[in-house]
Amino acid sequence: MLYNMVNDIVETNNTEIAQDQSIPDLPKINQRQQARLHYYTNPENKDTYDNATKSYLKAYMQDRYTNIDKVLSENPKLYEQANREVYKLKRTENIQARLEYILDLQGYNDYRVDREHLKLINQDSDKSTKLNAIKHYDKKK
Repeated sequence: MLYNMVNDIVETNNTEIAQDQSIPDLPKINQRQQARLHYYTNPENKDTYDNATKSYLKAYMQDRYTNIDKVLSENPKLYEQANREVYKLKRTENIQARLEYILDLQGYNDYRVDREHLKLINQDSDKSTKLNAIKHYDKKK
C-alpha cells in the first residue's frame, strides 16, 4: 500500500511550477520532476527547501496531502520509501542537468564559491575561520 502511495501520480495544475522546458542543451523532464526541483531549490518553500525527500512527496502527492509532516508522522515508512525513489531520481541525467542549471542560476557555482572563499581568507575578525579557509585553499592546489 505504501509503495502505491509513493508512486501514485496525481495530475497537478500548479502553473507557478511550470518553467521553460525549451532551454537549449537541457534534457526535458516531466511536470512532476520539474515540481520537485522547484520545491527543492526555492527557499520560499520552507517545508521542502533543500530536502529532496519532502520535495518529492510534495510534488507527487500535493493534491492528496496538504501537510506532508502530518502524513509522515502517520506513515513513518513512507519517508523511507520516498527516499529510495529520490535516490533513483537523483541518479537520472535529466534531473541532474536541470538541478545543476537551476543552482547555477541561483549563484551556486564555482565563481561565487571562490569569491566567498576569498572573503573568508581576507577577513581578520575570526582567525580560526581564516586559517581553515587557507588550509582548504592549500588542499585544492
